[in-house]
Amino acid sequence: DLAYTVATQTAATRNETATSGEKVILCDTTSNSITVNLPTAVGNTAKFHIKKIAAANTVTVDGATTETIDGSLTAAWTPVNVSYTLISDNVNWRII
Repeated sequence: DLAYTVATQTAATRNETATSGEKVILCDTTSNSITVNLPTAVGNTAKFHIKKIAAANTVTVDGATTETIDGSLTAAWTPVNVSYTLISDNVNWRII
C-alpha cells in the first residue's frame, strides 16, 4: 500500500521536515503567495507532490540552504492546477 499525507497550505510559508514517504501539498494561493521550504536533500527519500489550487499569486519551492532544484535555488510557478513532484538525488532536489 502507498502511504502518503495530504496537507492544504494557506499560510505564506510552509517548512517541510519529512525525510521519507510521500507528501501531497495543495497550495491555496487565494490570499497570498506561498513558499514551501524543503528539508535537506542529503539522505532524504521523501517524495513531495506540490500543486497550486488557486488562480491568484505564486507558489515557490526552496531547497535547504544552497541545495538546488534542477540547478536553481528555487522553482516558482503561477498557473493554477499546475503540480510538480520533487525527489532527492541525495545532493539536490529534482523535479520529475
